[in-house]
This record gives sequence, structure tokens and C-alpha cells, in this order.
Amino acid sequence: MPLFSPIVCFGYSLVHNNQIPGESMKRKLVPDVVKSQELILVPEDTSVATVSKMMADKNIGAVLVVDHGALIGIVTERDLNNKVLSKDLDPSSVEVGAVMTRNPDSLPPDADAVDALKLMHDKHYRHLPITQGKRAVGIVSIRDLFKVAYEHLMAERAEA
Repeated sequence: MPLFSPIVCFGYSLVHNNQIPGESMKRKLVPDVVKSQELILVPEDTSVATVSKMMADKNIGAVLVVDHGALIGIVTERDLNNKVLSKDLDPSSVEVGAVMTRNPDSLPPDADAVDALKLMHDKHYRHLPITQGKRAVGIVSIRDLFKVAYEHLMAERAEA
């Protein structure tokens, strides 16, 4: 029996730091890129079926896996597809611990958006955990970074 409920959800909202025009790519992951987020954390004995339903309900592409609050893995849509569905495994009998990426790369909240973008580009990630020490505090997606890049390019266009 898990030490805490199979699904732990909490929300947070952070105040946006004003940026100087043209400086938008120097944004910090938190709070400049990830401003408000409902973070979904699960223990590794959660079934793939449960996580898949949660991801669909919340319209998210990844869930962080924790042990007593410490990040131990990440499970993504790609993991579910490539390691469970494509192998005709029963999602209700497979635990996320068996299909997650263990010890994922992560960045601290004060990392620059460019650092996250480079890591995600170089390693072909679509989601990257944000950690404070070992504790999961957020997740940044390629869509979040795309929005920052788009805003940066639109600001450049307006200045021209």
C-alpha cells in the first residue's frame, strides 16, 4: 500500500517578473515561463491506466513520479505508447515504475529558458522536470518554451 494517495495534485500560481523588451529569452523557468500550474505527482506503483486517464482528463503529456516527494521519474505519452500500448500490455496491470524514465534530467526554477530549450533540443525531450534539490516543483513543456520564443520574436518584429 502506498504511503500516500495514488495521485497527488496541487496547484500554484506565481507572479510574473516584468522583463525588459528584447530580454524575453532570459526568462527564468519559474515564474517567467511556468507561471501557474497544476502539478501532477504519482508514486511508481500507480497503474498506467490511472495515469493515462489522468493525462487525458488534464490534457497533459507527462506526469512526474515521486517517492516521498523526491523526483524519481517521469512518464510521458511516448512511454505509454511505446512501452505499453504498442506491446499490447494491459495498462491496468502495468505500473508506471516499469515504464517511466528513471532519474530524469531536470533544471532548477531559476534556470534560464534558453538552458531548458537547449537541453530539450539536444536530448529530444518534450517535457522537463523542474526541481528544487530532489523535490519536484514543476514541469516545463516544449509548448511553454515555444510560447516564450514566439513572444520574443514578436517583440523583435515590433521593435523593427
